[in-house]
Amino acid sequence: MKTVINGIELEAFGGYLLSYEVGPTAYENNYVKPPARLVPVKLQTRVGLRSIRLKIDFEGESMREITLAISRVTAILRQETSLMLPDGFHYWCEYVSASEPQEMAPWILQVEFELIGFRHEPMETKVFTASGSYVTVEGNCTTPAVVKITPSASTVVFGGITFTDVTEGEIVIDGVFTTVTDEDGENIFAKCDMTAWPDLEPGLNEITFSGASRVEVSYYPIWQ
Repeated sequence: MKTVINGIELEAFGGYLLSYEVGPTAYENNYVKPPARLVPVKLQTRVGLRSIRLKIDFEGESMREITLAISRVTAILRQETSLMLPDGFHYWCEYVSASEPQEMAPWILQVEFELIGFRHEPMETKVFTASGSYVTVEGNCTTPAVVKITPSASTVVFGGITFTDVTEGEIVIDGVFTTVTDEDGENIFAKCDMTAWPDLEPGLNEITFSGASRVEVSYYPIWQ
């Protein structure tokens, strides 16, 4: 399986993945140990990110061509990156560092990149026209949801979040990037009483709403 960065195959840059290493998921706040008790108290675990290391050979017909290819890949990785590796999983990545290019042979430079991120499947989208329907979420981590709501009344309720004085158009609650906007991208957070961003648990989730004719829920199944 090929390596793909933001929808572009690595080989399009003259890059060839030699090896990769995906580290374990970091965990925080697993437990607390009371002084008078032998058995620790289990806490709600906070799932963290994992390290991702890539070793890539860049080939080209000139040193300038190779140097530009490394520059382009580095620039992409320094943005929010969607990475697909030969293990068949997708990774949402953030850039950490890159090594100095090493000349391995004439017209071949090797670079090692270090990233952090989480493992997931492609985004899934479900559409609901009636409250009380269910969605089954794959993966084994809580995942943030992106919710798009088409109002049918001036007051809309979704999963305990109430919007008031809404007009025609779409409400977008983006639990990934933590924004609440209308269809024109205007901030409408002040119109709701939200205290927590919407998310979905692994397994069966009930989708409840009122005052809306259509609700679209998108999410990434995330794996520890």
